[in-house]
Amino acid sequence: GAPVLSRTRLILDYPHCEIIMEPVAAMDAPFAFDKSGLSFRAEGPDLATVVVDDVVVGSPAARAGIAAGDVIRTIDGRPVTGSSIDWLGEMFTRSGATYSLGLAHEVSLTL
Repeated sequence: GAPVLSRTRLILDYPHCEIIMEPVAAMDAPFAFDKSGLSFRAEGPDLATVVVDDVVVGSPAARAGIAAGDVIRTIDGRPVTGSSIDWLGEMFTRSGATYSLGLAHEVSLTL
């Protein structure tokens, strides 16, 4: 969604009931994507808890033993909260990086 839209100029043509998306120069640039195999969400009344939604079979996260329902408490000793979602997504796009994740158990994740 947002990564694609950020590479377009969005025109809302109300009189003709049309939405027009025109590509901009950055449209050909490669997209960054999550290499961990994790899908996660913030939950709780204050969105302070980060929970693993899904793990791609055969991914680095799966090989590290991470499972859906695990709560991510820390990464490399740094506390993780719902406000951390953006840097988590960015962090997991770095190929070859290794992170120590504090869950209910400690795991090492190499991308």
